[in-house]
Amino acid sequence: RDARSGASTAQRTVDMGGAYKHGATLDQSKQGYTDAQVSELELVKDRQRSLDFDEVNFSDNSITSTGLRAVLDICRRCDRLKRLKLFKNKICDRAVQALCDLLKHCQSLEEVHLSHNRLTGDGVLEIVRAADNARRNNVHPLWLRLEKNDVPNGPALLQKLMERHSVCDKGPACTSRSCKYQKKIHLPHFVTDAEKGKGKGNGAAYHGRKEPRPAVVLTARPDLGKRSRSPEADRRGARLDSRPREDDWGEAYSHADTVYHQTHGQRRHHRAERNES
Repeated sequence: RDARSGASTAQRTVDMGGAYKHGATLDQSKQGYTDAQVSELELVKDRQRSLDFDEVNFSDNSITSTGLRAVLDICRRCDRLKRLKLFKNKICDRAVQALCDLLKHCQSLEEVHLSHNRLTGDGVLEIVRAADNARRNNVHPLWLRLEKNDVPNGPALLQKLMERHSVCDKGPACTSRSCKYQKKIHLPHFVTDAEKGKGKGNGAAYHGRKEPRPAVVLTARPDLGKRSRSPEADRRGARLDSRPREDDWGEAYSHADTVYHQTHGQRRHHRAERNES
């Protein structure tokens, strides 16, 4: 029984009597559910009833791969399911096949949250492969959270996933609803910044997606001479244009030196003539 309300475990869910509105959320997070308690939920027992939830949230419980089957049965009865949240449970590789079947069945899924569980690298690889095969082209990328599982070498696995499947780690140029690289799956936060060794926001560089830098070509602008300017600007421009350029300084110095010597020689010649007279 729920210590806070005194209600039984089966009653700690949405109202079973009324009709479900489109866009409703089945929020059973942070209830402390075990596998046995999930199996006793009324929604699980009434398997003939179709559901219209767009989000099913059983996160932050104590559900293992055994109890997950009951949750996935609810999901299969939701024709428009968009978000499935199962993070912070005890799900291991025994549930991988059931998760893969759900990805094939629920084509409307946009987000699947499986972080902070007990999946291994092999389980992660199978889930991503199933998502890649089931995901249609020209739709929003699947937001797939698989970080914080039993994966000892996240960077190496992520590199393998990106080489084999249509996966992006949501680089800086991507959003949750679009991928710059036209990938089917977004796998954000799978590798931490410390593991990347690159700092925050370097997804493209980390994965070898070396985006070419645009070539910079400096050309003269023909429109500059036609641009109308005020008279004051024209005067300032004329004064600036009249100044010698840096490469003209040597020539200017040479000219000044010649004038100096010519003037000095003329003065000495005049003094000599006066002395003679």
